[in-house]
Amino acid sequence: MKRLYLMVCALLVGVLIFAACGDAAPPPAAPPADAPAPAADTADAADTADAGDTAEAPADAAAPPAAFAGFPPREMMLITEPDGDVHPLPGNFNSYFIGSPASWGGHQILWDRGLWDVNTMTGETIPTMAETLPVPNADFTEWTITIRDGLRWSDGEPLTAYDVVFTMNMIMSNEGLIDYNLYNSIFSEVELVNDTTLIVRTHNPFPRLTTQLGVNMWGTGFNVVPAHIWAYVDPTNFTNYPPVSAGAYEYVAHDPLGTWILYRRRDDWQDTPTGRAWGMPGPPYIQYRIFGTGEARVMAMINNEVDVMNEVSIEEFQVMAANNPNVRGWYPDFPWANIDDACGKGIMFNLGVEPFNNPDVRWALTLIPDHIEVTMNIFEGVGRMSPFPIPALNIHMDNYLREFVGWLENDFTITNGYNPWNPNFTQEVAAAVSAEFGHDFTGYTTAQLEDIFGLGYWRTDHEKAISLLEGAGFTNQGGTWHLPDELGGDPWVIDVMLHPEEGSMHAHRSARVIADQWSRFGIGTNITVLHGADIGERVDHGDFQTVSTWPWCARYGLDFWVNIQGWNSDVFSFEIGERATGISAYRLPQANPELSARISAVIQQLAVLPPTDPAIRDLHMEFLRLATEAHQGIQVHAGIKMVPVNETYWTGFPTAENPYEGPWWWWSLFSGITTNIVPN
Repeated sequence: MKRLYLMVCALLVGVLIFAACGDAAPPPAAPPADAPAPAADTADAADTADAGDTAEAPADAAAPPAAFAGFPPREMMLITEPDGDVHPLPGNFNSYFIGSPASWGGHQILWDRGLWDVNTMTGETIPTMAETLPVPNADFTEWTITIRDGLRWSDGEPLTAYDVVFTMNMIMSNEGLIDYNLYNSIFSEVELVNDTTLIVRTHNPFPRLTTQLGVNMWGTGFNVVPAHIWAYVDPTNFTNYPPVSAGAYEYVAHDPLGTWILYRRRDDWQDTPTGRAWGMPGPPYIQYRIFGTGEARVMAMINNEVDVMNEVSIEEFQVMAANNPNVRGWYPDFPWANIDDACGKGIMFNLGVEPFNNPDVRWALTLIPDHIEVTMNIFEGVGRMSPFPIPALNIHMDNYLREFVGWLENDFTITNGYNPWNPNFTQEVAAAVSAEFGHDFTGYTTAQLEDIFGLGYWRTDHEKAISLLEGAGFTNQGGTWHLPDELGGDPWVIDVMLHPEEGSMHAHRSARVIADQWSRFGIGTNITVLHGADIGERVDHGDFQTVSTWPWCARYGLDFWVNIQGWNSDVFSFEIGERATGISAYRLPQANPELSARISAVIQQLAVLPPTDPAIRDLHMEFLRLATEAHQGIQVHAGIKMVPVNETYWTGFPTAENPYEGPWWWWSLFSGITTNIVPN
C-alpha cells in the first residue's frame, strides 16, 4: 500500500511539478462588527487587577487594522503550517476562549507565552517576559517575580507587572475561564509591588512556579493580556480582535475562511520578550497557512510554497526530498525524523467501562499485535519504541528508563507470574528494517540501536492472550471472540476512535495497524475518525472505548511531576459523563481505586519537593512502576516528528547537526527559533 502511494505521489509530481499552485491569495478578512467596547460596569472590571492606586485608566480597545494590501514578496515571508486543520474561529484571538487554537501563531509569536520558556534540548528554563527566575521564600509559598523593564505592547503601551497581576486576577475572578479552579486551588493572592515587581502567594508549598506561569514543554495556558484593554471586556467572550501583541510579531490580516493568518515583525521588536531573550527575528513576515490534503502538501513543499511543515508521512517526505533538493528532515538520512518528541503516540483504554476495566483484557489486547509489523507499517520502522508511562526521550532514557528496563525484565509480572517484556525487541526490529528497506546497521553499538529503536517492547504472545481472555470469560466461537455472558455474549467489537491522517499521521496509523491486528485475531473493530476537538469532547466525558492519542508526555528535564498531575485521584477523580482532563480522562480510579490512591500518594509527595531535591528521582521511579501496573494503554513510539523544512528561501532551522532547539514549530519555542532563521 505504501509503495502504491509513493508511485501515485511520484506521478502527481510528474504532472504538476511545473504547475503554478496557489498564486492567488484568498480574500482578506474584513474587520468584524464585534470590535470590543468598554463594558458598562468598568469599575468592577478594573478592580479585578487588585493593583491599588497604580492602575491608570484603561484606554479604548484596539482600533481596526488597516485594509489588507496583499502579501509581501515571497523572499520576505516565512510560510509555516499551523498544528491542525482550518482555524475553527477565524478572527478570534482570545487565548482564554475555549476552543480557540493556540498554534496559529498565537502562543508562538503573538502572545509570548507566560513569563519563562524552556529549551527542549537542554531543559534550561529561560526568562522571557520575566527578567530572572522567580525567587521563593523558604517554604515555597511566596515568590517574588521581576518583569523586564521597558517592554511594550504592539500598540505602544507599556507592558508591566501590572498586566501580569491583572491577568492572574482575571483568571481567578472569572469562573468561565478554564483555569479558574486550578488557579484558585494554587494561588491565594498576587500583589503588585511596582512596575517591574510582583509577589505571588500560594495556599501550600508550590515549588514549580515556572511550569505554571511559564512554559513546561509545548507552551503554557498563562498568557499575559493588556490590562488597558481587557479591563473593559468580558474575557469569556471577548474576541480580542484585532489582537494587541506582546510578542515580536503583530497581526496583519487573516482569511475569513480560516485558511491563513499573516503577521509582521514589529518595528520595536527589541521591546518584546523575544527581542530581549534572543534578539531580532529573521523573517519580516510570517504566514500561517494550511494546504489541505497530503497530495496538496507534497506539491506545496516541492513548489517552494511553504518553508516549515508539520508532521508528514515517510512516503510524503521521500517524494518531497526526491523532487526538491532544498527539502530536508531533522537528520540528513535515516531515520530522517526527530524521534525525541515529548509526547508518545498509541491507543488508550477507557478503564471506566467494561471490559477495559479488567487489566487482563488490556494485557491480552497488548500481547495480540505483532509489534514489529506495527512499527514497520507506521513509518517503515522509524521510531523509538516506548511502552513506558513517559516517552523515551533521550534525557529520560539516560536518567530513568535504562534502569527501569532492568525492573521490567527481571521483576515485573502480570497474572500468574507472567513477564510480558521482550528484551530482544531492539535487535529484532533493526534486523527487520534492514531486511525490508536495506538500511545497513553493521557496526552499530547496542546503545546506537537503542537510540533509534528503543530499549525493548512488550511480547507478542497469542497463547497468553488467549489464556487471559478465556480467564476473563471470553469465548472463541468459530474464529470470532465473544464477550462474557455477563456482558451479553455477543461478538466482541471494539470501538476505536482516531484522528484523521492529516491531523496526526503517527496517531492515526498507530491505531489503524493495531486495530487491524486485533481484527485478524478474531476481535471486531469499529473505526471512527474524528477531528481533535470532537475527540477531546468525547474523551473528556468518558464517551469512548479506545482512542488513539498522546497523553503520555514528559518535559525535557529530570522532574516530570507537572505532566503526571492528572493521575492524582484526590484532585481528578471523575465518573463517566463528568468532564475530565488529561490522563484522568481514562478513569483509573473507577477501575482500581486502590492502585489509583497509591499513585496519588506519590504525586502528592512530589508536589512539595523542589525539582532539585535528590528524593524526586526515587519517587519518579516509583510512579513509573505503579503506572506500568495500571497499564492504561498501548504506547507504541515516543513521538516521531517527520517535520520537513525547505531551505530555498530561509535557513538556520534547528537540525541534528545544529540542535540548538527541537523542531517543534508549533510550540512556543518557535519564537526563539525565528531569531536564528536567516535568508538563504
